[in-house]
Amino acid sequence: MRKNLLRRLLILGFVVIIGISFFAFSYIGVPTAEKGKYKLAKNAVIDNDTWIDRNNVRMVTTNRGSISWDIVTGNAGLEYPKGTGKLAVFAAGIWVYGMVGEELRTAVAEYGFEYFPGNITSQAGTTPVTFADGTEQRWQVLKLNKEDGPENPDYSLWKEMAQYGAPVDENGNPKLIGDQMLWTIFNDADPAKHTHGRMGQTRPLNIEVRESIFEFDKSGPLGNTVFIKLHFINKGPDTLTGFYASFWSDPDLGDAFNDLVGCDPELGLGYVYNADNNDGVYVGEGACCGYDFFQGIRDPEGNILPMTSFNKYINGTDPRTPWEAYYSAQGLKADGTPLIDPTTGAVTKFAMNGDPVTNSGWIDSAPADRRLMLSSGPTILKPGDENTIVVALVLGTGKERLGAISAVRYNDIFAQGAFDIGFQVPPDPPAPNVTVVPLENSFYISWQDNAESYEAAGYEFEGYNVYVTNKPAVTQKSGWKRVYTFDKVNGVQSIFGVTFDESTGLLLESPIQLGTDSGIKRWIKVTSDEWIGGAYPLIPQKEYYYAVTSYAYNPIGAPKALESTFNQLTIIPKAALPGTDYSGVDPGTPTEAEHTSGISTGKVYVNVVNPQIVTGQTYKVTFSDMGDGTVGWNLLAGNVTKISKNTNFSGDWNYPFVDGLIVRVSGITTAPSSGEVVPLPAAGDKLGFKAMLTDYANYYAGGGSELTPAMWGHDLEVRFTSTGSKASHFQGWGNWDSPLGLVDVPYEVWDIQADPPQQVCTQFYDRDKDDQYDVGNREYIAAIMRPYDTNTEYTWSDPLAGWTIRFQDGDFAIGDTVRYVFDDPLIPGVDEYTFTTKAPIVGDETIAKDAFLHKIRVVPNPYYGFSLYERTRFQRIMLFTHLPEKCTIRIFDLGGTLIRTIEKDSQDPTYKWDMLTDYQLPLGSGIYIYHIQSKYGSVVGKFAVFTEQETLETY
Repeated sequence: MRKNLLRRLLILGFVVIIGISFFAFSYIGVPTAEKGKYKLAKNAVIDNDTWIDRNNVRMVTTNRGSISWDIVTGNAGLEYPKGTGKLAVFAAGIWVYGMVGEELRTAVAEYGFEYFPGNITSQAGTTPVTFADGTEQRWQVLKLNKEDGPENPDYSLWKEMAQYGAPVDENGNPKLIGDQMLWTIFNDADPAKHTHGRMGQTRPLNIEVRESIFEFDKSGPLGNTVFIKLHFINKGPDTLTGFYASFWSDPDLGDAFNDLVGCDPELGLGYVYNADNNDGVYVGEGACCGYDFFQGIRDPEGNILPMTSFNKYINGTDPRTPWEAYYSAQGLKADGTPLIDPTTGAVTKFAMNGDPVTNSGWIDSAPADRRLMLSSGPTILKPGDENTIVVALVLGTGKERLGAISAVRYNDIFAQGAFDIGFQVPPDPPAPNVTVVPLENSFYISWQDNAESYEAAGYEFEGYNVYVTNKPAVTQKSGWKRVYTFDKVNGVQSIFGVTFDESTGLLLESPIQLGTDSGIKRWIKVTSDEWIGGAYPLIPQKEYYYAVTSYAYNPIGAPKALESTFNQLTIIPKAALPGTDYSGVDPGTPTEAEHTSGISTGKVYVNVVNPQIVTGQTYKVTFSDMGDGTVGWNLLAGNVTKISKNTNFSGDWNYPFVDGLIVRVSGITTAPSSGEVVPLPAAGDKLGFKAMLTDYANYYAGGGSELTPAMWGHDLEVRFTSTGSKASHFQGWGNWDSPLGLVDVPYEVWDIQADPPQQVCTQFYDRDKDDQYDVGNREYIAAIMRPYDTNTEYTWSDPLAGWTIRFQDGDFAIGDTVRYVFDDPLIPGVDEYTFTTKAPIVGDETIAKDAFLHKIRVVPNPYYGFSLYERTRFQRIMLFTHLPEKCTIRIFDLGGTLIRTIEKDSQDPTYKWDMLTDYQLPLGSGIYIYHIQSKYGSVVGKFAVFTEQETLETY
């Protein structure tokens, strides 16, 4: 940044003179900011290089009250988003003020520091005030991740520092808030440190400060927030009246001289944003950094005060005396006169309290190198009194600068929610464990069910999302496009909540998850470019970017849905080494297993999810009695059981993966309770009908059990005839076993699943007691699953009494036919299904030789100034494909001059050529010849290159 150079020149002398005694430190080793890596023990006290970096915000802190100033380099010390190199805050620090009688005392951390590491050792209320030797190693900034143990050197130091306020649990082990936490302690008791040239140089307040800084490793708003908790103790002998605490910052959002500031008193939020959309750092997006006083000073009555003032000034108009700083903390001008809102003429303590998004109220309008300060107070601190404030830096981006303010307000809602529940934030559901299998023109993504047991604070796993993007490093969810959702079938579909709409910059009530009750699925096969809608096939060797997340639902949660982190996958479709053939492994559509035993109407389907590990074996699906009246299915490969007693018979996708396959079983395992009713054409529309699909004969009259074959495997057909047949009948409800003789009926009932089909006996309920069957009078027909005869009367309690049929109304004609096709259950020990897979061919010399001689290509050909394999405009890449493991590539110009020799020895069947000669010179436009030699022989081909016009401006 321009400002960095200017600032370095201004403070260079200060750093050189003061740096040796106050700022300089050394390491036994080089510290790292990576998650899970631990800084080595420091051999000097001043800690200027401990970074919090667990989520999307990376920020440095110190043990002297300074936050987000990288004193080591002199640069800004808050990077957002982490990993982008974009810097949002130059410096920040803690300022406190208090009166002892008529004497003002201050302690500040700005570009000079009036705090020093360690605690105040004397008892509050006593003199003289003594303080720790701040040069001891134990006063460094301690840093722990929630999963850390004694392997982190800071773990034992943290336990030691419990006596000074480092939080520990009931067992004396570190107790963290969030997923990563920094802790340190410092004080202002040394009069020799009160040397700040403008706002300092007072006597000490004798305040001990215990500082906790923590982050949550979460997606969404909390992933863009860093919390700062400051606990103050008056360890001195004096009562401090008019005590205020300020959080001061020099933000420098990208370009330091492009900053505007504002505040929202109702939210306790101050913020910095850019004056235009041409910041030069946050290119193509707006950015905003908010500062929220979640908990201000507690007043003498015990009430927690909010942010009680917001003030700002421009570099060069800084407070020149302690009193000017104190007036600013009180929401006054530097001379102690009131602030006046120019839009209302009213006195206010909050500068720039309008709304830039709606262009209303008092809005900052002159971009410059801003400083801002949020303050809370006043209160009284007697000797021994304690007080705590909690501040957060909440960041956000939008499509433009004002939209970024709305993004911060949106993120702040959830940061406030985390504070309101005491930071007992439920963890995000875990990201699925993903496997990727790339092929030449497609790839498979599959994942395990590790997220499906998630349950926390009322949230339960609900489903999966699959996203695609077109960039190699996307840090915001807005950069992803959702292409699939697979969620539980439970009536929970679209989940609504407050969202931030980047296109309008508004906070809207809209869907935050888009379930459809599709059912759980754990794999996809991708054959086309889904970022652009799937209209074009995948390009071999091109990078594609996906992420698979899980999400959880809580109907009364805030928010109602939590989603796992986005673990970006880089997937490159590529051919296998020559000699490999996957063409017979995946038929592209589900394979239906052969029903080799039994009569069930169930189905078994087989899909390939990982063609690389398909075995080529023959498999058998069998069925077992679970012993509790239920049935399970088994998958066997020879004598080896792969799946045992699985009870999912839905045919959905919620099945385990085995040998690169997913086997889905559908069907019923109890007596049929439904079936297809088919009126044959002669019936037309004049005959109303329906099947009584509950088994009246069993449930009402004690007839054939649903567990016997009386009904299983028997489809029925009712035929209306001119001659009719004989049937038993009864009159009066409940007289199931009192037949009144055989009478003529105008129908026949046939078991059409028998071999050959046969007519069966019936009994009917003569509701109107006229000794004849009437089709439109709800007169039930009971099928007795015995061969038809005209001499025997049957009752509904007959052990072979089966399905009950009822025609609702209407009339019939001779020849009308109605068929009832029932689902036949899967019967243990009877039904079996088999299927055979095809394994991939690997290492076949004949296939390899054919590929070498006929499939080698150079792409793109011709090369027109760029290729899809180049990530930046400075790269030049051409790709050789279908190469064997070992080969020699020689490239000649048309004159026969050898310009490049490449020795390939790798498992990758491709080679990315940087288009440089053996002398590392760039290739010029022209026609070139390649010659490739391997154990399979040699091939020759040509390619053309058209490079961009090279001009002096290039250099």
